[in-house]
Amino acid sequence: MLAGDPTNREYTRAVGTLWMAVMLALTCAPLDARQAPAQSNPAAAGGTGEVRGRIMSGVPPAPVAGASVKLTGGGLIKTSAADENGRFVFTKLPPGQYTISVSSNGMAVTAFGGSAPRAATIDLADGAHVDRGDLVLPSGVAITGQILDERGNPLKGATVSAWRTIYIAAGERRLSFAGQAVSDDRGDYRIAGVKPGTYFVDAKTSESNAPTFFPATTTASMAAAITVSADFGAASVSIRLLPTPLARVSGTIINAQGQPSGDFGVMLTPQRSDGAQVPTEGLIAEPDAAGKFAIDKVPPGSYSVEVIAKARIQKVASSGYVAEGVEGNESGSQPVVVDGRDVDDLVIRTNLPTLISGKVTVDGRTIGAEGATKLRLRLGSSGPSGARAVLSATFATPNADGTFTMLAIPGARLLRVDLLPPGSALKQVLVNSIDVTDEGFVVGNSAIADVVIALTTTPSQVTGRVSDSQGAMLAHVGVILFPAEPRRWTIAQTRFVKSTKTDKDGAFTVTALPPGSYYAAVVPFLTEGEWAEPANLEKLRVTATSFKLTDGEQKTMVLTLRR
Repeated sequence: MLAGDPTNREYTRAVGTLWMAVMLALTCAPLDARQAPAQSNPAAAGGTGEVRGRIMSGVPPAPVAGASVKLTGGGLIKTSAADENGRFVFTKLPPGQYTISVSSNGMAVTAFGGSAPRAATIDLADGAHVDRGDLVLPSGVAITGQILDERGNPLKGATVSAWRTIYIAAGERRLSFAGQAVSDDRGDYRIAGVKPGTYFVDAKTSESNAPTFFPATTTASMAAAITVSADFGAASVSIRLLPTPLARVSGTIINAQGQPSGDFGVMLTPQRSDGAQVPTEGLIAEPDAAGKFAIDKVPPGSYSVEVIAKARIQKVASSGYVAEGVEGNESGSQPVVVDGRDVDDLVIRTNLPTLISGKVTVDGRTIGAEGATKLRLRLGSSGPSGARAVLSATFATPNADGTFTMLAIPGARLLRVDLLPPGSALKQVLVNSIDVTDEGFVVGNSAIADVVIALTTTPSQVTGRVSDSQGAMLAHVGVILFPAEPRRWTIAQTRFVKSTKTDKDGAFTVTALPPGSYYAAVVPFLTEGEWAEPANLEKLRVTATSFKLTDGEQKTMVLTLRR
């Protein structure tokens, strides 16, 4: 990074804070959920309930000291570390339904027990003390293999990393770090304790060379996925390193007035949206006063050079993703391909935001002053959530008559409404009379003046109960509703794929699905990071119940868990 103003420490701190926020965004909930981060509810924390238990692992099971235990529910998210005997306890809990998950040795575990694992869900009565007993972590499998140098000889000291593909939400695929090992004097390595699933594996020898991904590429987007199965116990992955150096990307920022400018931050973000990218922490820079920037240690791949105003970076970093009040800043972007050679002399021109305007209606009528002023319109990226989505989002509150005007950063955009009144939902977004609710629309340099955001107070609702084959109602099992059209499974920020769990009486409710043809599937538990994967949905639809949903329909279903 080029040296900027040494006195501008606030900006430097802001960039660091922002990057941590972005990394969190890449592995946590979608942008919609991040507007109001879940946290402990002080008002609810005065209960007298208690949940305790013990974390175990191995054959025979032994206590797992230091495992991170998370309790979610009742308006709370609480964490605790298991003691030396694997025991944990959560106190002062209000009544409600709670779910336990555990992180240990790089594994995030949401289901416990042998061949038919179940989620650890507790219905806690007021003042009750529940001992959940032993929660046995599933036995992990391993990724093994051999690392060779460019001449085909066994290589000692190579760092091998595994990255697991997860779905943080429907259409939101990410890579999550899953484990690491160092090759021995025979070039052999073993990454133990990984969960069954799909992984990418890379190896490298130093910070100056790009990692080589299995089977033989330094471009992350061309890496081949491997499947790790519990049936085989281990997957064998050997890699022959390619000596490809990391590169430098440099250039100059020209503002909308045609002048070189240092009033921006620069970030390299991968262009692919399918998750086949290892997180690229640190690919940021601050231009100098003449607008010149340089980003070092860039791995091969396709990127977008994102140029963001410093004021926006500072605001987002300090306010927790919300960029209200700084929507008018210039921005720019430019694609770049890195292949191990330096990319110099880029010229990136920033643009002023454009205006879009329109109106908000409810059930086809003017929304009215009371309803309008409680809404918040959000114009964000139409792609997956992450750095670009966070930094490009702009916001507006409608006028008393439902009309609005908001600034928009050029690019592919998606309009959503935050802070909706209870019982209402987004029905449709029209731009020039074209439905862009789920596909989004492109904002260019010309104003857009015919936007209609239609809300409804009668959204669709699917309710039902889940039973076993003998007719007994099943509590805390997962219900997944997804469209018959597979293309809609992978739309980022999709409204068409939703999941929930049954309550203690086996009942469930899902609201605001768009009209269309769907499947309803029941699973013993919702596996975090996996349930929304298209391959999983493809398997589920073989035994799922098909149904159709019309606009605003109230549908009741009785589903059966098929073992």
